[in-house]
Amino acid sequence: DLAINDWFDLSDSLDYAIAPEKLKKIRAKQVRKNLRAGLDAQARFMRALDDKGFKTQKEIRLQPSRRNRSRRLDVTTAEGVGKRVPYSYESKHIDLRRYLTAGKQLNQSRLRSVLKNHINQVKRYESDLKKLNQQRLKRKQQPLPQRVRLIYQVPKGTPRELAIKFQKLMLQTLRPHHVAGTVIMPGSRAAQKFEY
Repeated sequence: DLAINDWFDLSDSLDYAIAPEKLKKIRAKQVRKNLRAGLDAQARFMRALDDKGFKTQKEIRLQPSRRNRSRRLDVTTAEGVGKRVPYSYESKHIDLRRYLTAGKQLNQSRLRSVLKNHINQVKRYESDLKKLNQQRLKRKQQPLPQRVRLIYQVPKGTPRELAIKFQKLMLQTLRPHHVAGTVIMPGSRAAQKFEY
């Protein structure tokens, strides 16, 4: 899932010597490709929760943003009877190979920047959920889980060592802000639901 704010990072590895009109088409194609990967990751995550008996709903509309677009939370618990998920979730698809330096190491500063955008997004969503839950309680509806957890999925074939390094960086970056996150590790039993 890629928020509008994250789109600036989608084509940062492209060659800027390309003619501007051609570059625009390449960027648009990369945006569509990344958006599709994010939506697929969200669908896989929801299927995994549904398989465990949780009742979920997706794309929950939160408060409108400043740009007059509504914010949408990826996954949370569904109305009515059934197992409730303990968190609301923001699903992220991240191709770690795009964040490698020339020496094949993770570019930590670039990844920290992405993670900080995700932290800001979670904080906005938690604030919006608090307001939404106050409205829901007035209407005698069950509140939605107010804590938002980031779920990162990496493409199949991503080296596990790379995912472990990213997980360590993610925890170091998220914990001081009291934001929870999980990396679905490639090759693990849990990841079998997510790999494609």
